[in-house]
Amino acid sequence: MIYGGQDAKPGDNPHMCSLRENGRHACGASIIGNQWVVTAAHCVLKYGTHIVENSTFILHCAIAGQDTDVAPGSIVKTIGWGLTSPTTFPEILQTLDVPVIKRGDCQSIYKINPDNFTVDETSICAGGGGREPCSMDSGSPLTFNNTLVGLTSWGKPCGHPGFPTVFTRVAKFRDWIREHTGI
Repeated sequence: MIYGGQDAKPGDNPHMCSLRENGRHACGASIIGNQWVVTAAHCVLKYGTHIVENSTFILHCAIAGQDTDVAPGSIVKTIGWGLTSPTTFPEILQTLDVPVIKRGDCQSIYKINPDNFTVDETSICAGGGGREPCSMDSGSPLTFNNTLVGLTSWGKPCGHPGFPTVFTRVAKFRDWIREHTGI
């Protein structure tokens, strides 16, 4: 669930896709081309890679240029189908606008964390007001002006004020995406 989010309007997020295991939502992803989606690395490591056939034309999203960054305070959009309770998924895609947090402030917040994750130049932090992505939102897109800038990665358990969500900063991997997909 996007804690504090709202139902997305039909057609507003045509690039969003749900990676599923045994028919159930497992991770989010963004469609970046006719044959390609991008998601969080831990989603691929956990569920593997698969070829999915889809005869429906779906619009893909633009991808941020190599090394571009979103200024702190900018409002970005996160979306997802993550859990709304320990066992319930929303039927309607959820969306939420949140501010980007200064990377240095985010590093200070997460300086000590039990999983030893780090916030660095490959990270973008947003939210933190108790409104943020939650379980099963991993890999879901973070967009700025309809451009993919991040992928939901990790953070403090859902809805903890003062703890922003950490997203993978797509712009740090733009050249790698182009090299491996041609996009």
